[in-house]
Amino acid sequence: MFFLFASPAIAHSPALRRLGAGLNQVRADYPSMTVGTLATLIECARLGAEMNEAPSLALLGERLGIPYPSLTRQTDFLGDGIGKSPGLRLIEKRLAPDSRKNKIVEITPAGSILLAQLHNSLSSPVEIAADITNSTD
Repeated sequence: MFFLFASPAIAHSPALRRLGAGLNQVRADYPSMTVGTLATLIECARLGAEMNEAPSLALLGERLGIPYPSLTRQTDFLGDGIGKSPGLRLIEKRLAPDSRKNKIVEITPAGSILLAQLHNSLSSPVEIAADITNSTD
């Protein structure tokens, strides 16, 4: 059997500790959110800020490099939900104003709050992040 371990310098680096703290915070507030879905939310915000308008689903999927059906599932989950399962309401998906077919996605106030909290976790001192990372399980 083969095991690969990161060096202690990398495993205990300030950046990874802050990332762990941020992911733990998201997991505490949204336990069913996957890292991939979080990446979709983050990219939606980044792309919207770059464009200064809500990005289309097609452009978001192209930017993330994921198949359209996966993107649709993730954005449904981030939005109003899938079938009878409620969504997180962190984004709003709607038809583009200039099209009856293309959909755009916008970050909701709740999504903005989550992203601000994540930003604060990633910007916090390492000692706090280390305490949060070690408090899981």
